[in-house]
Amino acid sequence: MDNAQFVTLDGVRTRYFEAGKGDDLVLIHGGKYGTFYSAYHWSLNFHELSKHFHVYAFDKLGMGDTDNPKSDADYTMAAVIDHAWQFIRTLGIKNATLAGHSRGALPAARIAVDHPELVKALIIFDSNTLPAEDPSMSYDFYTKLEVGAPPIPDRDFILREPIANSYSHEHISEDFIQEMLRIGRLPRTLEARKKMETFLEAVFLPSAREKV
Repeated sequence: MDNAQFVTLDGVRTRYFEAGKGDDLVLIHGGKYGTFYSAYHWSLNFHELSKHFHVYAFDKLGMGDTDNPKSDADYTMAAVIDHAWQFIRTLGIKNATLAGHSRGALPAARIAVDHPELVKALIIFDSNTLPAEDPSMSYDFYTKLEVGAPPIPDRDFILREPIANSYSHEHISEDFIQEMLRIGRLPRTLEARKKMETFLEAVFLPSAREKV
């Protein structure tokens, strides 16, 4: 993915990619504040989808090359949803299909519920945000991935989650790894990771439950 663009949404500088013609399709990636995911995680799908749709993929609030929340009180799922909604509204996107992956599923679903007049279809996949707890997956799955995390993310640490979450590793390309390393070492990512040590259980997850 190339030709990154930026738009400012309520003071938050936001990176996005746009390509193609046809019906609008908005891709909302997974992850939470302080993780290494971004719009680039659609890189294997973006160009093919752009042959059929007018595709948008943006970095969620506090992720990728998008600014962190402006205050500690905004490290919530509600702020993520509002930022995503502002993106759609500011770019004039209408009658769109929203596709949400993993932690991107709840923003997509919430926007579809709150603004049905602007959403043509909703696609949710590979998400454990909306359904009830799955007994086959331990509650501390992601907590265990953080054990022994280095102060500055290295290659081995960056690869823990994509490997643990994948049946096949063919999609974990070198450019994918390098982009996660770049994002993981950004000062704002390191700042968000530190804040989420406290905010994950105290602020973020309670906010997510309120939005289901």
